[in-house]
Amino acid sequence: MRDDERLTCKPDMVAEWENTVAHNQDAYGHLCIVAASKVGAALDEGKTPEESRDEMFGIGLSGYMAGCVAHMISCMHVRGEEFRLWWNETVQSGAETAGVLNPALMTIDCEGTES
Repeated sequence: MRDDERLTCKPDMVAEWENTVAHNQDAYGHLCIVAASKVGAALDEGKTPEESRDEMFGIGLSGYMAGCVAHMISCMHVRGEEFRLWWNETVQSGAETAGVLNPALMTIDCEGTES
């Protein structure tokens, strides 16, 4: 495993991370792996989830890819639950879910429109 593919995983998620890395060696998937590794390294350094998320910026991720990275971190990293709670609150304030919210969520206000 290369340095840009490392993640400090929960003990029961090490094999899952290795499998994820192995199955994402194409350019698109590998960029998500690299981003997750950067976010994880920042969390390992004691940075906040927000500061850690900022490691994703500037490497060419789409919104969907950012959501994939958030999911990987939330499920596999030792500080994943902390990251997930912060992530979901920033994506949609007040949202309660056991999963990871997609950053492409939209709210459409139809007030004042005719049916």
